[in-house]
Amino acid sequence: MLKGKKKTHEYTHQLELLQSESDLRLNEKADQKAQEQAAAKAQAEKDAIKKIADATMAGIKAGEEASRKLHADAKKQNEETTVAAVDKLKTKFDNTKAQVLAIVSNFGKIHSDLQELKSEYL
Repeated sequence: MLKGKKKTHEYTHQLELLQSESDLRLNEKADQKAQEQAAAKAQAEKDAIKKIADATMAGIKAGEEASRKLHADAKKQNEETTVAAVDKLKTKFDNTKAQVLAIVSNFGKIHSDLQELKSEYL
């Protein structure tokens, strides 16, 4: 009977060791996955910031081109037409500026929310 208890104890010990190894592997995989997700998130943030910067530069270039065109047209047009074109350009600029500010604000809010979640779960 003692021999059977000893074998059972050995099997139980082996099972515990296997479970510990399995738990360790799962934890390592979870840590690796978390690191990969953090890296992907950081890359996504960098990409988003780059897209915002690129869009901003494109907007500046488009605005400069519109301004040059407006100046060139102003030399050929009467004053009323030029004033109307300036008003239209100003309205377009104001609308675009509001959209960009909303996008940047939303991006900042999302980033802040993610930081809160990160600190909450770490």
